Amino acid sequence: MSYEQNPVLSHVKTLLIPATDGQVTIAKDTKVFSQIDPDFKDWGLDTVSQATTERLVDIYEVSVGASYKKTFSSKVASLNKQALTQNQITVFCKTYTEELLDGVTIFLFKKIRWLFFKRFFVARVDVRCGRLSVRVHSLGSERRCDGGRHRVVVPQL
Repeated sequence: MSYEQNPVLSHVKTLLIPATDGQVTIAKDTKVFSQIDPDFKDWGLDTVSQATTERLVDIYEVSVGASYKKTFSSKVASLNKQALTQNQITVFCKTYTEELLDGVTIFLFKKIRWLFFKRFFVARVDVRCGRLSVRVHSLGSERRCDGGRHRVVVPQL
């Protein structure tokens, strides 16, 4: 079952992310990313996650400009179900680099603090001088996805 279509996003394709051990973080993956936003470390986001099995993900193109929050809240699934682990994001970027060449690709991930409190963040990946660059933004920031230039990668239900 795939995510329901909505006016903000249009489906492009479905791909498979291999299983991960959860031990790779974006802040330390200098083999995949040549430029890494220091906020991954400054905000305490350099944390490992649980291992994951292989997973289908859907790639959507943002068809109408919208904030990060609106882009993800326009989905049918809860934010928890739309989030990938940092290790899944790094594996996607390494495995499907050619998918990142057409603009900006965003991924939702979360940081679990204390027992149940979660904060959501967006990893924003783009190509600069032929190399991958990654920045991090809080989901609630004023940042926007531009229609036709941004893609969103989310797990398939």
